[in-house]
Amino acid sequence: MTRNLFLVIILMTSSVTPALSQNINMTILVNEKLVVEELSRVHLTFDSLTNRQIFYIAYVPGELVFDSESWNKIRSYTSSRLFLQFDYDTYRKHNHEIGNFFVELTRSELRQRYLILHIYDFRDKKFKHWYHSNTDKDFLAEFESPGSGRYMRNK
Repeated sequence: MTRNLFLVIILMTSSVTPALSQNINMTILVNEKLVVEELSRVHLTFDSLTNRQIFYIAYVPGELVFDSESWNKIRSYTSSRLFLQFDYDTYRKHNHEIGNFFVELTRSELRQRYLILHIYDFRDKKFKHWYHSNTDKDFLAEFESPGSGRYMRNK
């Protein structure tokens, strides 16, 4: 009897946990490769006319993990712009390179069931050729979510 009661309690708490989650379901791909351990200094920046706040967060493949302070700030922000920023570490020909990427997030994107962030790093000439006409930065960032579109590649 106590074993069944324990099992019921575990099942009930596990079904409530996702609703109370302080995470955003986001997968990050750089140059069409899943990012697993290459990110560092992942943070959110709230930029308003009066001040700038930075909240460091964690990225686990498939999730952005927030502490309660930054999660409450995200839920309550209205007038400030929100940016996700991170460094992407790579090694090319035994040289350590760091790409600095940032993307603006909107409230509607944060409410999506899932987000896939595609970063096309123009240090790779293939992606520069495909997407350079869409931006003046050294990279192109696009979100994929339910019902979203994608950039067209140049031929």
